[in-house]
Amino acid sequence: RMDASTLDMVLGEGFKHDTIDKIRLVHEGCAHSPEELVMDVYVIAVASDVPLAVDVPLLDINNIQQVADFVTQWARR
Repeated sequence: RMDASTLDMVLGEGFKHDTIDKIRLVHEGCAHSPEELVMDVYVIAVASDVPLAVDVPLLDINNIQQVADFVTQWARR
């Protein structure tokens, strides 16, 4: 069993409807169009390979260092 008291952060996939902070992912050619992007108050950023007009930081999904830096800075707040 995982002892959550020893964790600083958990990275997971598939929690888009949960009330937790998250980074939404948008890939060109995915099943959903960028216009269908569901944003809620828990979306702290969007990582994408297509340009989007969003009110949160837009990260290049192919720039691993940029995404890692964002997550690190977010975790330090």
